[in-house]
Parts: sequence; structure tokens; C-alpha cells
Amino acid sequence: MNCSQTCSSHCGGRNKTCHHLTGVCTSGCAIGFEGEKCESLCRKGTYGQNCTQNCNNHCGGPHEECHHISGECTSGCVVGYKGATCSSPVTRRMLDDVYKPFVLSVASMFTVVLLCVTAMGMFV
Repeated sequence: MNCSQTCSSHCGGRNKTCHHLTGVCTSGCAIGFEGEKCESLCRKGTYGQNCTQNCNNHCGGPHEECHHISGECTSGCVVGYKGATCSSPVTRRMLDDVYKPFVLSVASMFTVVLLCVTAMGMFV
């Protein structure tokens, strides 16, 4: 044997060792990786050590995906949640702070249009 192959850089453990013939990681995989040789990222929707943790179901995007190591939501959060992992509910006050300026601007535009229509009606 000439040992021309190297262990995967994603093998776990302090020494990141693998079997000298098969290349199978002897101490499992580094966080965020899976497979015998730790060649794959965690499946979509999972993360962490041995890919056993599920992404928060409040992660946004079509697949509720998160980072394979940290679990941080990669597409933001669904409405009503905040934080890196979308685990913090947004309070009613926070929602009001976000939507209040929008509602006020729409109401102001509606008022201006209504005044213009009324004024035009008076001149016709």
C-alpha cells in the first residue's frame, strides 16, 4: 500500500482520522457533514452533529432551510418570527412598528386623492 489517499477534511475527532483501507472516518464526521467518508453536507432541513437536528420550522423560503453547521435560517424567517434561527416570536408592538408607516402612507395618499376628486367636482 502506498497510502496515496488522504482522509476527508470533514472527518470528526481531534485527529480527523480514517480507516487506512476504506477511508471511513473512524471518529464520525465533523459538525454539519454526513456519510461514511463525511463527504456530504447535512440533508436539507437538518444540521449539526451527525445531522440529527432539524431546522426550525419558522425558517422562511420554500424548503425551510438552514445552515448545515449552525442551524441559522438561510432565507430569513416567516412572518411573526425573528432571530438567526427564527426561534423568537415577534411581538405585536414590533409588527405595529413595521406596518404602521405603511398604513399611514397609504391613508395619506388616499386622502390626497379624495381631496383632489372633491376639488375637481367643485370646479366642474
